[in-house]
Amino acid sequence: MLNKAKLGEKISILKKGGYNNIILKICSTKKWGKYSFCSLSNDINDINNNKCQVEKFPTNFLNTQELKLVYNNRKHTFTSTYENRINVFLKPLEGDILQNGNNSGNSNSSSGSGQVASLGVEENVRTTKKGDIEKGRDKCEDDKNSSNENKKYCLKFLQVDRFDALKNNKHKYVYDFEIENITELSKYEAGEIVNVFFWTKEEIGIGLLNRKSNIVIRIIENDIKKTINDTFFIKQIYESIKKRFKYIYNINLYEYMHSFNLKKNGKLFCKIVNSTNDNLPGLNVEIYNNNIYIRYDNLAIQKYSYIFEKELDRIFTPKNIYCKKIISKKEKRAQKGKEYILEQIKGDDLELNYFENGYQFFNNITNITYDIFHLYNKQDRIFIKTLSSSSNILNINGNVGEYIIGSSLKPAENKDMNYILEELNNMHLNNLKFDLVIFNIQSSIVYRKSSYTSVYGKRHLVSFKGIHKYINSIEDILQKNGMLFITVELSAIDYDKFLNIVRCVFENKKTNISIIYENSCSIENNILSNDHNSWYLRSVCFKLGHD
Repeated sequence: MLNKAKLGEKISILKKGGYNNIILKICSTKKWGKYSFCSLSNDINDINNNKCQVEKFPTNFLNTQELKLVYNNRKHTFTSTYENRINVFLKPLEGDILQNGNNSGNSNSSSGSGQVASLGVEENVRTTKKGDIEKGRDKCEDDKNSSNENKKYCLKFLQVDRFDALKNNKHKYVYDFEIENITELSKYEAGEIVNVFFWTKEEIGIGLLNRKSNIVIRIIENDIKKTINDTFFIKQIYESIKKRFKYIYNINLYEYMHSFNLKKNGKLFCKIVNSTNDNLPGLNVEIYNNNIYIRYDNLAIQKYSYIFEKELDRIFTPKNIYCKKIISKKEKRAQKGKEYILEQIKGDDLELNYFENGYQFFNNITNITYDIFHLYNKQDRIFIKTLSSSSNILNINGNVGEYIIGSSLKPAENKDMNYILEELNNMHLNNLKFDLVIFNIQSSIVYRKSSYTSVYGKRHLVSFKGIHKYINSIEDILQKNGMLFITVELSAIDYDKFLNIVRCVFENKKTNISIIYENSCSIENNILSNDHNSWYLRSVCFKLGHD
């Protein structure tokens, strides 16, 4: 049975996870207190109210000792208060304009000294004809292939689905076409902290601004009255690290920071900060034993890089700190790493060595494009390691050969490893055959210039042009009953298209294939993909059979 303190932590975690329909009750008796979970509806009525009372627990995930680490002896380099922040207002819903038009005689629009995007200019509301609004209300929904004039009309308003997503805290991004008087934000630098409101003055939260990006604002806090300073970001760092320490390594964060033996002997290998999932959008931090790798994915969060780097050094005292900072002003993607510049914040060793499951990996940090190591593929590596028949292995576009090491060491009687990265056609001509081909297809995908806005931001459209040539050549060098293991990061829709391409290639070769393993996980955990527009790391293993 959990004690009271432990149970309080569980409750706070459930609350953070959105499980607000769960309540904790303590049924007091003479000898002991009984803890039970029950819903807010019928189950509560079944409990004797005379013997039960709701127990309130603190919502802080950090305990008292850890909070002292966050707040004690801190010098703030900046302070952002509610009164001194810029106020940004989103465009209205169509219904808001109509309602405001009916009540225009009683409404007075006013703007403070810090307000840059107005609630809607009153003159514009008055000159908008009610008939025109009603006539165009359904244009955006009914006509998917609407004209440019209709599209411009749609951009005048905030869409209902986006309103619901922001209101219910399901989405933490605001796009440039959703903000009223967006041009007035151009004078503020990336990383400016702003208050964000709906057109009706309803509060959304506090966000980081970058006018040059199509994602203009990233929400970092829902409580708009909160003061933002160095300790706000530091606390987010500590909470992110504690989650990993508590649920992965079972390490006490406070003891770790004050124990030389724990730091020396503890082998940490995980992603300790994961962008939006840890309320730090654009910040990715991975630790590999005595090495820390930081990547900033937007200019807004990068403005406060000095806070993160200093605090991570204080917590872990690593040997090396590597940092990839974005240099693309508009935060463009699909540039094969050219949008980043590498900085070594601490240390002078570019050879990164790290361990996992008894294996040691080596890599030169200058060769890294995006991620050092596929942390999320650990489940895949465990699967491949169980393949006892795979003695001849080919790794195409692999990250650091982690699949090769894990699978080649499985059959102890045959430790010969074929790691051939030459042209696939030459392998076929030389009659080379492999039991297992591992293909990381990410670098082979072509991204079109056109893009779309997904749940997690701007995505370039995917083109699979030329992919069939790779699959066709791989089929030629696979042995009978061989296996093709593919990893890729795609949306659910694009992933289905890719699977169809693979099936068509093998059907044309008159080769039967079957899927023996499939894994789809989010960046944070092994949650299967339900969102068709969200990109997930996916892997699939095909087993071949010949007619």
